[in-house]
Amino acid sequence: MRRSKKRHPVAVLRLKCGKSQKEFADLIGCTLGNLQKVEATRAKSGHGLSQQLAQRIFHETGVSLEWLRKGDPKAPCVSARGEIYTPEIFARTQAERKFYDRAPWDRPHPWFQNNDALGCCARVVAILQSAGKREKYYMAMYQLGAALDKLQKDFGQEPGTEFTNKQVDFLKPLIEQGKNPLAAAHRFNAALRPSKRSSKKKSRRS
Repeated sequence: MRRSKKRHPVAVLRLKCGKSQKEFADLIGCTLGNLQKVEATRAKSGHGLSQQLAQRIFHETGVSLEWLRKGDPKAPCVSARGEIYTPEIFARTQAERKFYDRAPWDRPHPWFQNNDALGCCARVVAILQSAGKREKYYMAMYQLGAALDKLQKDFGQEPGTEFTNKQVDFLKPLIEQGKNPLAAAHRFNAALRPSKRSSKKKSRRS
């Protein structure tokens, strides 16, 4: 019996993108041999696809990282926006990447950045709620603060994005609007922009 070529989600995705193995390997920045090993991996075996390679595939194709990491080639292939994945989505992602990315997997489209930020906020809320029920809320907050401090030290922080009370007020409705992530991402991005008043005050001081 001939084995199915769709043993791994990467193989499913590649065929949807209309690429040969050599073309797809070049697209995601890996060797042909490495891609062949990944595609030969059995579903849900937990081997083959590294986190770094998954990130590259995500930024080059716009596919859902969650779908990619689950390792089930029989599950419907979806985009990061929750759409059923199509060749048109691949073409759209490539077009957007040309405008926004010089280093494809290091400078994603702002939509993805804001959507990831919303996802992180939702996870933090869920973790703190669970910690509170276990009477470990302040320990969780301490560890969260330490983790954020380390991330800030390693990667820095964009000037003017420090949270104010007004910006914090945006988080609750944004998380609740998870069914419409695009609209939520736009509102979140607007909340992070420095106000015109604050920018005028800074220019006056200078």
